Amino acid sequence: MENRRKVMGKRIAERASRHAASASLCEKCGGPLESRKIPEFAYPALGLPGVVLKNAVEEIYCTRCGTVDSVHFPNMAGLSAAIAVARVKQNTKLNGADIRFLRKALDLNQQELADLMGVRNETVSRWETGRQPIEPPSEKLLRALVAIKLSDQTPAITINFKELIEIKVATRHKNPRPVPLILEPTRVLKRIDNRQRRLEAWAAS
Repeated sequence: MENRRKVMGKRIAERASRHAASASLCEKCGGPLESRKIPEFAYPALGLPGVVLKNAVEEIYCTRCGTVDSVHFPNMAGLSAAIAVARVKQNTKLNGADIRFLRKALDLNQQELADLMGVRNETVSRWETGRQPIEPPSEKLLRALVAIKLSDQTPAITINFKELIEIKVATRHKNPRPVPLILEPTRVLKRIDNRQRRLEAWAAS
């Protein structure tokens, strides 16, 4: 019965969303607005290229002129953490854009990250601008920091800390393509206060 209520509630919310969109008009041509789910949405998250969100983003668009009125993302609170954790699990060497994104996902400034990693502020700056590649021990430490601090926000992404510490980082080419990161919204069961709760989450593939 509870599951049926949840399904009915979700359907009602979806119908309400479609109705709200159709009740609005395009500011450009006055045509009706409708909503649609985008199968794959390239999302340059905070300067990190290669991120693609599957079956997640809802787009409000004009059926007459095609103008996109707005774009809606589910579970934005967990998205940054999911991208960060999924990235540190990959064995491609972290570049400046990666390191800058991971620092922001940790909600740290350059000095705070430098203090945690036992390096100077200028070193973190050089990593992020690409003037100096991050050294293997520092890279492994940064990957571990991200996994430890953000794993609670990414219940659908499994982390094996032993594998993460022992990861063999592959070198990048001089002009590499962005490392693809594909994420899709899901729901997971998690015990909170001795009760099983279904939480929104992001799964990585």
